[in-house]
Amino acid sequence: MLAECFIIEGEIFTYQWTYSTTDYAFVQYDSFFRKYEITPEIFMQNVKYYLTNKKYSDEVMEKVSDIVDQHIAALRDSLNIEE
Repeated sequence: MLAECFIIEGEIFTYQWTYSTTDYAFVQYDSFFRKYEITPEIFMQNVKYYLTNKKYSDEVMEKVSDIVDQHIAALRDSLNIEE
């Protein structure tokens, strides 16, 4: 879920010049929360727990990085872009 948020944030940053950032972010996160059937409050509680607990934060961020890298690689492959 956290990796998906990083991707959403990248989309929001990318489209900030085209769409209203607030509207675009709302649509993206609303869809995200519906997909996982959670509230923004529950999501933030979990993020705070994992990212403020050193025991978990390094492992979580390493997994997030791996997932985001996989998405980037798949996108590059689909567009035939070299690294």
